[in-house]
Amino acid sequence: MYHPLASRAVSPRPATRRGLLLLAAVLVVHGKPAEELRPMCAELLRRGPIPWAPLHAQGGSHLRFASYTPNRLELEWFQRITRANPRNCTAWEKGGSLWQALAGLPSSTGPVGEHLRSRMHFIDPATRERVSSEIEPLVGSLRHHTLGVRANTSTRAALMSKEHYILPDRTLLRRALGVGGRLLFYDVGASLFSSGAGGDGGASQEWFARKYGKRAGRPYPGFDMIWAWEAIPYAPDKLWSTFPPEVIPRIHYYNVPAQTDPSSPMNPWYTLKATARPGDFVVVKLDVDHQPTELALVRQLLADPELAGLIDDFFWEHHVAGSIVGCPKIWRGGPKGGWARMVFDSTLGALETLAESYAIFMQLRCRGIRAHSWV
Repeated sequence: MYHPLASRAVSPRPATRRGLLLLAAVLVVHGKPAEELRPMCAELLRRGPIPWAPLHAQGGSHLRFASYTPNRLELEWFQRITRANPRNCTAWEKGGSLWQALAGLPSSTGPVGEHLRSRMHFIDPATRERVSSEIEPLVGSLRHHTLGVRANTSTRAALMSKEHYILPDRTLLRRALGVGGRLLFYDVGASLFSSGAGGDGGASQEWFARKYGKRAGRPYPGFDMIWAWEAIPYAPDKLWSTFPPEVIPRIHYYNVPAQTDPSSPMNPWYTLKATARPGDFVVVKLDVDHQPTELALVRQLLADPELAGLIDDFFWEHHVAGSIVGCPKIWRGGPKGGWARMVFDSTLGALETLAESYAIFMQLRCRGIRAHSWV
């Protein structure tokens, strides 16, 4: 795990519409020179939608988080979404303001080019060398940047695409792990090993095992250990028949709903804090399709410096109003496909709008967590 540098505590202000608009404007100003990192993140944490606790400096020989540089494209999209504050599909439909903005993005089906990537910065405490790690910018509906713009990207397959993710490279993983570090995965909303919601692998543990194993240069399944929580009950023979033999000795599978009570042994953070240690590289995925549970866990994450200091990569499908995911007509889904069947509280402070989602993901990145919007 990257040991974070000390941060000065900043008292959060209650979220307001004017506050989010001001935040968006301030971030673009601070984002002009890429080096203006601490003021930008301090402003984000001060005005962001979720209260936070400061990270503490820790010793050790592993990489320490220093700062986050959002690409200007990310800052512009945060400002655009905050101003538009979409609540329905109008702006995403062909000819709409957000559709036009998406049409101006690169047409590649993979990640964006290097000049459009955001960056996390770390310091080697032994050599004081600065190490940078690229990450995909937050744009559009926080999915693939071409979703909904062209005929071949207006499909469910495009909706579930994971081709835009930029994972940590092998060099960073090996340096972060150091000597004796472990690669750990905590999957909250695990489904089955190789299939997820809708049968399209949206919540697939197999994807993480293959991707991170390859990145770390490790044999399949890559992770030293996996912990998983799933509320849908499965017959034991069906459940365990889905795991490859290499995975079974490494997985702890809890076929019960994840709990939000911090003292509950079924709260994922309870287990993570009991099993992960500084020096490990920790990957978390959160997707239980229940907004109150997910938001409670994310609030706990931002409020707990010990917990935040243990997590490296965090994938979360934040279900919100105003996203193209709630517009199945655009990506040729059924009338109740995607999030169209969900009911959201669009009241500012409920944290169920796309604008607030942008701010939360940027808060997480400013805390040193490589936060990705999951599919």
